[in-house]
Amino acid sequence: MSQFRKNNRPTFIDFLWNIVSYIKYGCDRSVFFEYGSSLYRFRKNIDISKGVYFKRNSIVGCATRDSNLLIGENTTIGFSTIIISSGEIKIGSNCMIAPNVYIVDSNHGMSFDKPFNQQDNVVAKIVIEDNVWIGAHAVILPGVRIVSGSIIGANATVVKSITEQGVYVGSPARKVK
Repeated sequence: MSQFRKNNRPTFIDFLWNIVSYIKYGCDRSVFFEYGSSLYRFRKNIDISKGVYFKRNSIVGCATRDSNLLIGENTTIGFSTIIISSGEIKIGSNCMIAPNVYIVDSNHGMSFDKPFNQQDNVVAKIVIEDNVWIGAHAVILPGVRIVSGSIIGANATVVKSITEQGVYVGSPARKVK
């Protein structure tokens, strides 16, 4: 059990919210939803493994009927984190995702001859392998793969794949250790 889970006890309201979420989403009993956390749209496309923990106000979901989102065992999704798939996002087991992280696998088109809100989305798969720690306020952009054992520092913006274990910080994220 992680230090966070061992030292952070859910409130009574969290337990009530979890019961309602369990009934609403039909997840495994070992999955826990704190107050305000939710699965967004197309629930059947979201595969949540055992022991996943959703902190308060996290939003995780699929934006389209064809999108997929997979979350591995014992992963923690931090407070107010947003993870939205328009194509495919895979998050491995034993990952720690801190508060206010933003993970999205799509972006609007960027042609200057047409209004942005009228352009199709560009979608590219995101893969976060096992045992990855993503710091607070980090942003993971489309087309990124993060190798197992990596640490993404607070406020980092990951714009290209991370293929070597290490500590990555900055915008764009670069290896520092």
